[in-house]
Amino acid sequence: MKSGLYDGIICFGGEDWWYHNRGHFDLQMMREFSQNVPVLYINSLGMRIPRVNKDGAFLSRIFRKIRSMLKNFVRINDSFGVLSLISIPGYNHIWIIKKIMLYSIKRAQKKMGIDCPVIWAALPSCITLLNNIPYKALIYQRTDRFETEEDVDYTYSKNLDLNMKKRADITVFCTRHVYTAEKSACRDSVYIDHGVDFQKFAGAGDNNQYPDDLPKRNGKKIVGYVGGMDPITIDQELIKRVVENLPDYQFIFVGHDNLPENWCNHKNVFFAGKKPYEIIQFYMAASDILIMPWRQNKWIEACNPVKLKEYLATGRPIVSTYFPELDYYQGLVTVASTAEDFTEAIKSSVNEVSMIEKRRKRVMGETWHMKYKIIERKIKSMEYQNRRLT
Repeated sequence: MKSGLYDGIICFGGEDWWYHNRGHFDLQMMREFSQNVPVLYINSLGMRIPRVNKDGAFLSRIFRKIRSMLKNFVRINDSFGVLSLISIPGYNHIWIIKKIMLYSIKRAQKKMGIDCPVIWAALPSCITLLNNIPYKALIYQRTDRFETEEDVDYTYSKNLDLNMKKRADITVFCTRHVYTAEKSACRDSVYIDHGVDFQKFAGAGDNNQYPDDLPKRNGKKIVGYVGGMDPITIDQELIKRVVENLPDYQFIFVGHDNLPENWCNHKNVFFAGKKPYEIIQFYMAASDILIMPWRQNKWIEACNPVKLKEYLATGRPIVSTYFPELDYYQGLVTVASTAEDFTEAIKSSVNEVSMIEKRRKRVMGETWHMKYKIIERKIKSMEYQNRRLT
């Protein structure tokens, strides 16, 4: 796609390349862009203002961030580089911090050979830097209502969001619920939901390769969850009651666990830990049924998890608590609101095989490349609208 319009992407990411799962929306889009232009991915500047707490998460986050910052700039391949900035969420507007950040960006940008970038912002916390970075166009990715996350200053974060919507040439939404509610606040907007590496997940579903580090089946049905576990997302009480209701089922949880230690200490529960994105399909496929046991809150109301389409591509039955995006997958996901309903849904769905092809058919054409082509056309259309790219 390299043309006279722009010669690269600078992405202020929502995740840390060195720590988070690389299946997220911004990283998938950058993977696609990097096939045509160089991409400089800047690890998340964060939205939380650091606060000391009692559960050890504060120190864990600080050490994790320091390890990332020490890597500074790393060229992953000829067309993809990763930069970790020295930053402090909430204080990046301070002159000396801002000066150091801008110097690092300019230096990394030069190494990647990017002179006329499009800027992609997965979080609005980069807005304080934008006046000092020449760019052809600004794309704002609005995939979550991050201002509703715990330990985030709602007013400060919401103001950043509103200012970014006013400034961005295009705001990209991946949840219909949020798109409908917020598109009027944007200069221009587009709805592009998640893609899926269909062949990867469908192939694993057919292959039935069982990871060696999981407990032996021993005739038990496997209930699986794959993804991060955080207080804002996971309904801990619901899970514990469902686990207690199904002592003859094996539950496996795959992903980084940010919940209190031993929060679900039952014999039929196994925590496999975080796994590379390149192999998570095998953990999904190892399950007889896949679950999304979400809390009911503003964060979940706005969510459209990447794992939904990945789950569907495996062909496995799915049980979830409700979130609005499920309205577009009726008949393919069983929705349960209470622990008792969730238990019964697992029991009634676990042996079901008749819906495999219907689940897969729903997502088989929704590739990440197809999603990338939508935004590519949107960017190109700006040339004909007398917008910034001209």
